[in-house]
Amino acid sequence: MNMLSFDLQTLFAISFLIELILALMTLLYWQTQQIYKGFAAWTGAFLLKALYLGLFFYRAALPDWADIGMGNILVISVLFLRYEALCRFFERRPDWFVGRRSWLLFILAIGAVLAVGAKGGQDGTRGLLVTVLTCFYSGLFIWRTFSVEKTGVGVIAVILGLFQLVSLLSLLLRFAQWFGDAQLRSLLPITQCNQLFFSLDILLEVGIGIAFLIMNSRR
Repeated sequence: MNMLSFDLQTLFAISFLIELILALMTLLYWQTQQIYKGFAAWTGAFLLKALYLGLFFYRAALPDWADIGMGNILVISVLFLRYEALCRFFERRPDWFVGRRSWLLFILAIGAVLAVGAKGGQDGTRGLLVTVLTCFYSGLFIWRTFSVEKTGVGVIAVILGLFQLVSLLSLLLRFAQWFGDAQLRSLLPITQCNQLFFSLDILLEVGIGIAFLIMNSRR
């Protein structure tokens, strides 16, 4: 195992542990502090993200449907739960992207990912679909954070949205490199782009987790 490979595996291990700590921290907060609507969904998102990173860490010992297929579904699920948590926290009135219709849209999105995988879709097709869905839910999340009243917890919500915006931009840059070079479409190639992406993801996850807890505390 070369140094670059070791560094990438280390990043997965660190990310998994940090995500697990954030999940445990929110569970402890849940038991000891006053919480508001959406906290359960937010905690669930941390647990799913930890599972997602755990699959990546053990990817060498897993079949493609476990780490790639389940990984894609978990990524979308994390963003969906965080968006739902934000909507419930601010008690947004139902629209096309909130409530039952939001869950129906989410089920259709997961069904589309599963259908592409079941038909043996190429990595490029599946990657494009997952990226589009990731952008969609990230966009909804950012829109909600920027649309709340910019006082009190609204200021923290904007910071939360900015963290997600940086995450989205980094994902798009990574996808542009991945989609533009067929040789990089192997399972998580060891590149500087991937190393920077997962390093930045660690920092953003910590920031997002802390921002939501502060927002809950200041309400």
